[in-house]
Amino acid sequence: MTTSRHHTTAPLLSAALLSLAMTGTATAATSLTFAHAHPVTDSQHLAAERFAERLAERSAGELTVKIFPNGQLGNDQAMISGVRSGTIDLELSGNPYFSGLVSELNVLDLPFLFDTREQAYQVLDGEVGQDLLTAMQPQQIPICQRSCHLNGLRGDQRALFHRT
Repeated sequence: MTTSRHHTTAPLLSAALLSLAMTGTATAATSLTFAHAHPVTDSQHLAAERFAERLAERSAGELTVKIFPNGQLGNDQAMISGVRSGTIDLELSGNPYFSGLVSELNVLDLPFLFDTREQAYQVLDGEVGQDLLTAMQPQQIPICQRSCHLNGLRGDQRALFHRT
């Protein structure tokens, strides 16, 4: 699968800036903690590295990111808990780890839900995606819609889309 850098890093950048705006913690030379369970050779880690580079560039060095790969800060659920409690700033996990918090997210794990990737983006960037984000708000997880869904769409497309 090929995913453009824009589709991978722009949502993460938006999520970080949104998270900081919501918490009001951005000050000179703020360092963010970004945790994930992927190995350093995985595309998700490479996207995290690119995100860190772009965030530093766009903030003129005011924001930096310290990445903790390989589950160094715990498993996915422990890292999500860390985001909720404020000990971790950013976390990257797939949809199944969030569906335990918001059961409505289970719909995204149905096979052959979308005919194309474009259709998936249209639905998830639209009213349905917004409804799912609204359902997440009580869980105290600032989340970026596209980055959440991109992580869920990263796998074997045959399990996600109708075959044409």
